[in-house]
Amino acid sequence: DYVGKPLFTSDKLYDHTPVGVVMGLAFNQLGGATLYIEATVADALSSSEQGRAGLHTTGQLGDVMKESSQIAYTVAKRTLRAHDPSNEFFSASSLHMHVPEGATPKD
Repeated sequence: DYVGKPLFTSDKLYDHTPVGVVMGLAFNQLGGATLYIEATVADALSSSEQGRAGLHTTGQLGDVMKESSQIAYTVAKRTLRAHDPSNEFFSASSLHMHVPEGATPKD
């Protein structure tokens, strides 16, 4: 009554989350927030282009999130290799990961 209705902002961008999009959690000054992480195969590479395979990141990624995404990519590659050694997905694909918002300085 004294200060009015509480403010509510929604982080929801999608009614139904599409394939390649997940919702993550991020730490911020207020405790935390949700954020969307979007990923797709940017290029299916030919055998002569396989040196370009890897993870390309864009968006609001701080240093910690950039490092974490590279670690996750490495773990996924190693896990796939352990379970299906003949699968060439990571060596034949260029992946793109985008975080529309999420970088919070830790200093």
